[in-house]
Amino acid sequence: MKSLLLIVMTCLLTACVTTTQVAPEVPAQCEATQAIQSPQWYNSGHIYRLRHNGVIEINGRTLHTTGFMVLDTKKHQAKVALMTGLGIKFATLDVTKDTVTVINASPVAKIIPHFIEQCASTIQRIFLTDFPEINDACSKQNAMYVLTGQRELGTIQTFIDQTNGVVTGKSRNTNGENWSVVFDGTMNVDGILLPKKIVFNDTKHNYTVTLQLNDAEIQ
Repeated sequence: MKSLLLIVMTCLLTACVTTTQVAPEVPAQCEATQAIQSPQWYNSGHIYRLRHNGVIEINGRTLHTTGFMVLDTKKHQAKVALMTGLGIKFATLDVTKDTVTVINASPVAKIIPHFIEQCASTIQRIFLTDFPEINDACSKQNAMYVLTGQRELGTIQTFIDQTNGVVTGKSRNTNGENWSVVFDGTMNVDGILLPKKIVFNDTKHNYTVTLQLNDAEIQ
């Protein structure tokens, strides 16, 4: 009897209750880590030969183009020949993350205000810079991971599909920039998924570029 009373008193004094252990939710950043670190087209180290059909819409005008690109994802460099829809060469550019070299430009390209500058900037933003990094803050939005990180030119947001880890878009709206990129659909090239359709929208400069990937191969 004394032993039973002692047990009861011990339980009362130590708040002897049964608790359920709830596992903490895994932070979104941890779940997105594999997607960030896995080989993607922009960090694979491959050199790609790409051909896109393009549509440039600016100030109510539409320009149809064809682009041939050698994209070096190790050096972060793109060599681009830009043609009109009729096969007339607009310009040939050598673009890195930080530099632009104009190999040649047609008289038509030269007289269009800021044409070469905006072409180069678009290439940099789509293909060469501002992709997710491991230290970016991460949250969930519907079926996407949203990664937010600081870069040299300001804050960048990147969107990653939770189901397959593919980057589906990125955007910046800081430091006087206001643009977004949407990667829609994929083309499988030797196990690497390249974006099939790309839509780049620059609201500050009021133009949109839509690219449709027609051919792709690893050099």
